[in-house]
Amino acid sequence: MLKKQIKFQKILSYVLIATFALTFIYAISMMTHIYDTLFAAFDPQLERPEFGSSGEKVKGARLFYDMQPYNKTLLFFAIAVIIASLTYFITGSRGRRKYYISNYVSAGIIAVTFVADAVYTVINVIKYRAQYLKVDFEALKIFNEPLGLPYNVSTFWFDAGFVVSAILIVVSALVIYNVIWKTRLIKEENALLNNVKEGS
Repeated sequence: MLKKQIKFQKILSYVLIATFALTFIYAISMMTHIYDTLFAAFDPQLERPEFGSSGEKVKGARLFYDMQPYNKTLLFFAIAVIIASLTYFITGSRGRRKYYISNYVSAGIIAVTFVADAVYTVINVIKYRAQYLKVDFEALKIFNEPLGLPYNVSTFWFDAGFVVSAILIVVSALVIYNVIWKTRLIKEENALLNNVKEGS
């Protein structure tokens, strides 16, 4: 059983690498699509609410600027996910036969970081996806087409946020499962050793 558990924690290390790579790629790609689609259709220099003037050349195009705080935090979380995942390797959780406090701390950091990223992503994807669907895509086509820019109504990158978040939740659950499994095996091993000592 111990061999299976050690094999599992090694496999988990590869899962963590794939997860933080996916999270980072998503953080970068998400805003690239929004930039390509909406950036040219909004001029912040023309935005003068006090005079009743809007910088939007197409209705809803200011979304790219509205999403900037989300974009920065999403990138911060992607980096946090990478750092949290690295603690798994730094503490030797990948191949260690017995776990110590540092291994449990690493698992806790990974789980909390992954879940926080997932929750933050889902909340904001729901919010900004709804705003994106309010963009006047017919007007956007007329504006973007001559510039060779995209203008479709695809919500792929928003929807991908739900998938990435689900993966983060599942992987965090696997990390906690691994710790529980390891703890149970360590207790069983210690109990066996104590019985052997008592029988000597």
